[in-house]
Amino acid sequence: MENVLRLSEDGKTLLGVHDKSVENITLPDCVTSIGYRAFDGCSSLENITLPDCVTFIDNCAFEGCDSLRSITLPDGVTFIGDRAFDGCESLRSITLPDGVTFIGDSAFGGCESLCSITLPDSVTFIDDCAFCCCSSLRSIILPGSLTFIGDSAFEGCYSLRSITLPDGVTFIGDNAFKGCESLRSITLPDSLTFIGDMAFEDCESLRSITLPDSLTFIGDMAFEDCESLCSIHLHWTDLGICEINEGLFNGVDTDNCTLRIPAGTSESYRLHPVFGKFKNITENQETL
Repeated sequence: MENVLRLSEDGKTLLGVHDKSVENITLPDCVTSIGYRAFDGCSSLENITLPDCVTFIDNCAFEGCDSLRSITLPDGVTFIGDRAFDGCESLRSITLPDGVTFIGDSAFGGCESLCSITLPDSVTFIDDCAFCCCSSLRSIILPGSLTFIGDSAFEGCYSLRSITLPDGVTFIGDNAFKGCESLRSITLPDSLTFIGDMAFEDCESLRSITLPDSLTFIGDMAFEDCESLCSIHLHWTDLGICEINEGLFNGVDTDNCTLRIPAGTSESYRLHPVFGKFKNITENQETL
């Protein structure tokens, strides 16, 4: 195996693999870091065993390992770099250890066989495109520690059916759930302040949404072409609190979708340039 691997002088960082046709690899116990593009071109790699002392997986470490089916990350791993597993199209499952705090840009982008993933409680930040185009992803459990969901983080996850965002999430980036065409329900927390442009565009199965009154910005076309939306729950008593772009509900059936609003606010909603387009506006019995 020593002839297959290219290690740093101190033996702690895996720099690369000499034999790109290798199918199975067990790394020696001295390795603590998987370097940049360490497995670049290893399209036949199916299985790899990482030693317990590995803590760092650099950018693009396993990018394009088309045949990699599974990998177990040691408990000591804290950092998963940008594009670390991008394009690992055979990867079906992965368990992230409790120490991981950061999931990089496109870390699992294009892992089209990935069905489910559980993120540990240590994760606070999901970077841009982290799970973009994971077309088989049906479920994901997000930890209570999460505060930030980056641009296009789950864009094109066509099989994702439901997701609950934990209390503490404040930011949903542009295109974050765009094209999640199977998404039927999503729970937005009261901590949420920002929803980016086109965040839920083309979520054509989404039937109901509740927008918390903690929101101060909702981007353009955030719910565009959510053609199955039939109920929208709104909690603002003062519509000046939140910046709302006029294209927010483009493509939504405003003739049949019902707005449910706080008691005593009908006039302000009917005069609003976005909400006034809806024919069915119903006040709740109690002010929220």
